[in-house]
Amino acid sequence: MNYLYLSFAVFLAACGSKPSPYAEVAPIIAKHCLTCHSAKPTHPGFDAPPVGVAFDTPEEVEKMAVRIKAQAVTTDTMPLANETGMTAAERATLGKWVDDGAKIE
Repeated sequence: MNYLYLSFAVFLAACGSKPSPYAEVAPIIAKHCLTCHSAKPTHPGFDAPPVGVAFDTPEEVEKMAVRIKAQAVTTDTMPLANETGMTAAERATLGKWVDDGAKIE
């Protein structure tokens, strides 16, 4: 019986597709960053991305990963005044993604 259970567990692991690490952070970036940090911000307070930092593509996010961690995880200064309500769990996910190499593949 244990052999059957182990075989089934191995089968499930082999068949299952784990999302890429970027797939876990992309919705967080979209929800909490893109209203300001986009080539065309939708936040009423900005007509251009603050300090020229935009996250419209995964490559732009990857390039700024260390800075994202510093601002959104280490110091909790972003999103500004936590206007979008970023949670501690979302901050931890961002931090882990950066710590794991900030891969977008």
